[in-house]
Amino acid sequence: QALVVITMMLRRSVTSPAAQVASRTSQPQTALQLPLPPAASVCSSTAGVTSGPQGHTKQQKQHAHRSLTIVASVPSRGLAPYYSREPGPWPTDSEIQLLGHDPIAAPLVDLVVAGAGPAGVAVAERVAAAGFRVCVVDPNPLGKWPNNYGVWVDEFQAMGLEDCLQVVWPKAKVWLTSGSDGEKFLKRPFGRVDRPALKRKLLNKCVNNGVTFLSGAVDSVSHANGQSAVKLTDGRVISGSLVLDATGHARKLVQFDQ
Repeated sequence: QALVVITMMLRRSVTSPAAQVASRTSQPQTALQLPLPPAASVCSSTAGVTSGPQGHTKQQKQHAHRSLTIVASVPSRGLAPYYSREPGPWPTDSEIQLLGHDPIAAPLVDLVVAGAGPAGVAVAERVAAAGFRVCVVDPNPLGKWPNNYGVWVDEFQAMGLEDCLQVVWPKAKVWLTSGSDGEKFLKRPFGRVDRPALKRKLLNKCVNNGVTFLSGAVDSVSHANGQSAVKLTDGRVISGSLVLDATGHARKLVQFDQ
């Protein structure tokens, strides 16, 4: 669920609305060429708000305004066998040579990203690909991602990440209400992310696009004179024109009104 929201936010934050429309209309909608599994069983509530891509039916748009959580598998009812594979090994420093960052030699970058999770490294590589200087700060940039992620397959296809799926179901089962008439099927393939494969692919893009990495934990941020200075727990400081807090639930830099 989290990655569904993240991927949609990434497309909106890095590309303009016009570019989003152009990319959707210029790319043909092709089916994923993979064996498909039984339908994923999904529980729906109105606690969260998400929105799907253009081109949905009215009913699908209504479904998109509810948060979805995978809870179980259900029989495929005659559909093709599901696609499933074992995840590969997590990337290591012997496989991927991340570019280190020296905050003394290069104290200022265009974007400082706090956190090397899926959202952080995805934004980092896309911004760097546009020609900006990007530094990712994380205690362990090659660490394992502990959370599982579920995504709509067509959204991962649009981002060129369809090779980072571990399991794919041909449709999703949702409950819109607790009544007997609340059970519905969404004829939209749903997948579980292959986390090691996704991390490997995004980190390789970061390396190819010149993203640098600073090992350490962020402590605080201050803003002055058009810049933001991120202080690490060991006292080092890295400044940027912009700062992205991608530390997830920890929310190390974002402050909320009490």
